[in-house]
Amino acid sequence: MEPEEYALISVVESDHWWYKGLRNHVLMKLDGLVETNARILDAGCGTGGIIAAINDQFPEAETIGIDISPIAIGHAKVKAAGHIAQGSVNSLPFFDETFDLILSLDVIYHAAVDDRKSVQELMRVAKPGGLVVIHVPAYEWLRSDHDIVVHTARRYTVSRLRKLFGEAGFGSVECGYRNSLLFPVMVAQRLLSKAIKSSSPRSAVVRHSKVTNTFLSILVSTESKLARHGVRFSAGGSVFAIFRKTYS
Repeated sequence: MEPEEYALISVVESDHWWYKGLRNHVLMKLDGLVETNARILDAGCGTGGIIAAINDQFPEAETIGIDISPIAIGHAKVKAAGHIAQGSVNSLPFFDETFDLILSLDVIYHAAVDDRKSVQELMRVAKPGGLVVIHVPAYEWLRSDHDIVVHTARRYTVSRLRKLFGEAGFGSVECGYRNSLLFPVMVAQRLLSKAIKSSSPRSAVVRHSKVTNTFLSILVSTESKLARHGVRFSAGGSVFAIFRKTYS
């Protein structure tokens, strides 16, 4: 990821519809699945928004965040309690079977990450029965300028992500598409950007107007509520999954 992207994310992530929507979706999905005193790892914690939210929801938990970027770590230490340090998901600096819950949100698709090696590492440090929560971008054909800025190496489908984690020995609790109500808009935007070539790639992380941000927040919140009631979508801009380390 380009260094300046971290500062931008840190500024907007508390209220930005994308980051707020993902945080709320994760917290909704984890409700009732995690013990209050769990050991939790945010593997690729970025600028700290998710781990701060996890700390609020699970105040008795032991939380640890790592990120490969010292810039991200600097922002995260300001926002979140718990132990936050530099580290790579390709080689996690922890003993085997350490964590009850691992989050790795919008991480394993980056060029700096070997996704197979990182998934093997997640398997190694997860306790038997432990959960791993994953969020990644969907569909190679949905690439945009933003993928260039954040150094996207690969995008996924549900079947590709299931296969990746299944080969490492994980069982699937759930794996499906997210950002589905916005999907038609995302497709239209990608088609338009290909028709009108930009001279330089630009990040999709921008500060929207209050009206736009509120509308998009309501849209992703509505989708999460539908998911809570069992609605599943056949396509979307992202893949969201929860995997469980099976007992040996």
